Amino acid sequence: MRDEYGLQEQRLQDDYLREALDIREEAFDDFIRMTSPAQAVDKLSELVGMSLWSDFEWLPYEEELKDRFKKYEFA
Repeated sequence: MRDEYGLQEQRLQDDYLREALDIREEAFDDFIRMTSPAQAVDKLSELVGMSLWSDFEWLPYEEELKDRFKKYEFA
């Protein structure tokens, strides 16, 4: 399918991401091989110890919940 659309595979900075999220290397290797986005979000939620699923409409209105979320930028 990549060839069909002219897409090229690119890798994340795996070590940086793993260290920033404090995930064991073995667990991260299993996570990074996942191909289903929904399964990957569920697994990453498990690894970081918090739900990554949210409803975009309630975050701006729930101050306490909004304060619990942190913004991560991976360069």
